[in-house]
Amino acid sequence: MRIGILSLLQESNTFISCPTELSHFEEDLLLEGEAVQQVLGEAHHEVGGFFTGLAEAGVESVPLFAARAVPFGTIRASAFEPTAGADVPPN
Repeated sequence: MRIGILSLLQESNTFISCPTELSHFEEDLLLEGEAVQQVLGEAHHEVGGFFTGLAEAGVESVPLFAARAVPFGTIRASAFEPTAGADVPPN
């Protein structure tokens, strides 16, 4: 069994007038493919826990995508659209 790992963390705060842009993800965390496991695989973070738990269960994890931008205003569609088209590895 293979399970894909995808994480999108963004804290929207309507009291912040500056909307979340793609640059905020690029400044904080924006990873695809194996870079997700390299950076977050052993981190004290939810994603690190996913990798650990799946390995302990003998399940193959497939790192797909991870992004984080916190806290800013609501996310602009222009910030989300490039990340939504991230390549997904074949089976």
